[in-house]
Amino acid sequence: MDRTVRASGGVMAPKNIFARAMLYLELDDVERAMKDILSLDAEILIEFCVAYPQLLSGFTRASDEDQSEASSNPHCYLGELLLQCLPWVLLEVLAQIHRDALSVEKRVAILSSRVTGVEQTKKNAIILINFLEYLLMETQHTNSLEVPRHVRGAWTNKLALSYLYLCEQRVAHPRDLFAGFGDGSCPIRAQWAQRHVRAFVDGIPFWVDKLQGPTVVDDRCYVMKLQGLLLSDRHARHLNAESFLSELQKCAAFSGQDLLLCLVLASEGQLAESSTMLLAMLTHGARVEGDASQGYIQYCTKFCKEPQQWEVVLSVALQEMERAYDRESMAERRTLEHLHGSLLDYLAQTMPPQQLLAMIPNDGSLAYYMPFLLKALTRTKARNLSKRTIAVAMEFERQADATV
Repeated sequence: MDRTVRASGGVMAPKNIFARAMLYLELDDVERAMKDILSLDAEILIEFCVAYPQLLSGFTRASDEDQSEASSNPHCYLGELLLQCLPWVLLEVLAQIHRDALSVEKRVAILSSRVTGVEQTKKNAIILINFLEYLLMETQHTNSLEVPRHVRGAWTNKLALSYLYLCEQRVAHPRDLFAGFGDGSCPIRAQWAQRHVRAFVDGIPFWVDKLQGPTVVDDRCYVMKLQGLLLSDRHARHLNAESFLSELQKCAAFSGQDLLLCLVLASEGQLAESSTMLLAMLTHGARVEGDASQGYIQYCTKFCKEPQQWEVVLSVALQEMERAYDRESMAERRTLEHLHGSLLDYLAQTMPPQQLLAMIPNDGSLAYYMPFLLKALTRTKARNLSKRTIAVAMEFERQADATV
């Protein structure tokens, strides 16, 4: 690689251009510093930044007081400059720096540098999100980062709130803002953008679409990312759900907000409230009955781990069905009857008849619940018969082997 750059008056080595850019920054001549930085090859610039991480923010690993002093200083440091003009290079630098040279907290602080204007704030949010996604994925797939639970929780909370900010700002897809980040053919940018677009989206269960109805994926990218994060057992357990729920309820309405509320409430054990909200969504959204019931059952299996929890969602469905009767809303009644019946049918196939019987209300109609009880009883008898048949066959085989 050619490590010289032609400058006015001759050829200057890249390290000298980099040093001059640092001098310009020290003199607060940001424009000239940016010009020098942009003249350097990206790989060479990354190499220099990784070698001298203290230049990124004006503080080293010495102390938190140094970090606080640097963050309150209006002086522009290299990290801020890269965040403005070469954010993808900055991401690569922060990913390559050894953790002993610059703590993760300080790297996040660099990406949280002060900015002015809504558009720049949104762009910076995407860059910060890229790095947080990288951190969480790195801790998931490798053992290279031994991260305490509270630190991982802080990353998860910051990521969730950053997603939420972009949802509220109606940022539909990262490419809506990527255009402002320079050359789209930049390999470094392409690698980070590809990772970003897929993070927390690939693992979203199919039943989510059945609950929210058909939508265009690109129109709800950050809503989908939030859904994926909230439904990820590995990462959601580190989230401060109560704090996030408080922030979510403060947000201006955006598409997909109601389902997010349901997911957070359910994860916090508030199944009655979340089920009521979700049933209202399904009955008022003119959803296809088959899709709605399958989606609702899968939602319940995600959050109902004990018979008492299933009893709660069954009770809520029954209450909503009775309210629909009182309102004389035929469409809602049909949807809720289908949902309640689908729940009972699922439980009849998965639950012992004694447990299902215990969930039937005292004033429930015997004619309505009897088919489901019979199905549960038949399934249990068939399973017991199958077990006995297998046991007898194995005994015959054992005796046959003994006589040989």
